[in-house]
Amino acid sequence: MNKYSKHLNKWEIIEQPQSKKYKKMSCVYAIVNEASEKIYIGSTRNLFKRIPKHKYMLNKNRHDNAHLQASYNKYGKGVFKYYVVKECSIDNLVKVEQKYMDLFECCDRQVGYNIMPDAINRTHSKETIELIKRKRKLQPPTMLGKKHSKKTKRQISESKIGGTSWNKGKKMSKEHCQKLSDAHKGQVITEEMKKKISETLKGRPAHNKGTKDSEETKLKKSMAQKKRWAKKRSGNGGK
Repeated sequence: MNKYSKHLNKWEIIEQPQSKKYKKMSCVYAIVNEASEKIYIGSTRNLFKRIPKHKYMLNKNRHDNAHLQASYNKYGKGVFKYYVVKECSIDNLVKVEQKYMDLFECCDRQVGYNIMPDAINRTHSKETIELIKRKRKLQPPTMLGKKHSKKTKRQISESKIGGTSWNKGKKMSKEHCQKLSDAHKGQVITEEMKKKISETLKGRPAHNKGTKDSEETKLKKSMAQKKRWAKKRSGNGGK
């Protein structure tokens, strides 16, 4: 039995990583392979984002940790469980992570998946962030010149059924609205673009086909239209 086995009952298993309670939770976490009894210890400032990222990269066979990825490919995702080891402040993350890394000796290939023996602060400097941005701008889009198959489109559609939009209930700040407005000012739609848009929309039913606006919606639209016309008149000297 491994050193961490007796701790499993004390740790909180992460069954729904994108639960609200994990938003901005800073903690040390563990990824445990129940088949081989190997463990990975990590830390994060935001568990809500970190665990889904691990899962996504492993499913895509693109995880940074080659040892963990190879084991995932061998055993399958069903044997991997995710745990909250200890919730702690951001300032103590590295210290607590190192404590558990040393305790479980998870850098030993026979025991764990960690590659680096020392826990480090993974927050990028402003200079590093700028370099990453420049590099990404030079990289071509991954889907450039490619199209999803009908099967893939159907799978994407089915995966989103019942899901909640990432921005549901959120409002954009005035600054963000202004940035979006400035970014779109002066953009010219070419005849070629108009033609492509037209061809894309052909045969597609209107989103509101068969529905009727309520009296309240009609009133809101009327008021919004009046405001737009008022702005146009004021911009043309009230003419």
